[in-house]
Amino acid sequence: MRYRRKFILPLILASGFASFYLFNLDSLVEWTNVVDHYRELKLYSQNNIYLAQLVFCVLYFLSVVFCLPIVLVFTLIGGAMFGWIAFLLCVPVATIGCCVVFFVSKGVLFDFFTKRANPYLTNISKNFNDSPFSWLLLFRLIPVLPIWLGNVIPAIFGMSLRNFILATLIGLMPGTLIYVSFARGLDKILINGGLPNYSITDNLEIYIPLLMLFLITFVSFVVKFNNTKKKIVL
Repeated sequence: MRYRRKFILPLILASGFASFYLFNLDSLVEWTNVVDHYRELKLYSQNNIYLAQLVFCVLYFLSVVFCLPIVLVFTLIGGAMFGWIAFLLCVPVATIGCCVVFFVSKGVLFDFFTKRANPYLTNISKNFNDSPFSWLLLFRLIPVLPIWLGNVIPAIFGMSLRNFILATLIGLMPGTLIYVSFARGLDKILINGGLPNYSITDNLEIYIPLLMLFLITFVSFVVKFNNTKKKIVL
């Protein structure tokens, strides 16, 4: 019975992920659909600010917990509608959602991989556990990696919940801050009913934040690489 209980939460998360595509819910957050309803959403959020923020937090939480590929879209929508307040909403909600996935993964995947340990996996685990905080921080800062990957890998290698929460909270801040800044530049475009224009010359206010995120990621990678290299030499 205890063994079966371990799979209840993973099945719920898997069902949520499958339902998202089964019921074609991904179409609701396509940019064309967002643009068509953005004025209404903006007006509603201004007239019902607390309710709108509550609904946003619930949807944002579910997108993180169910590992849906729309977290970035929700971050941009929240930044466009709520401005800098979206940063204060997204970071703690995403951290809580990440903790749920981490907890579920640690209950199932950690046992699974521990029983099937091999020299290659043991070596990777040792390398990760030498500095788990900095590794997870790097995962969070690399924007091309899906957020769920940074939840599952630490769980597989047995990272402590305390370090996971702290690294996730810190690691999500720079990217979220920059994406919210990005979204504030999109607000005027969306309110006028236009699709985002990705021309660099026309939208410097959008691409400057993205350049900052790239620089943060690059510096983090260089620092991590140098630390790893020093350990190998020693």
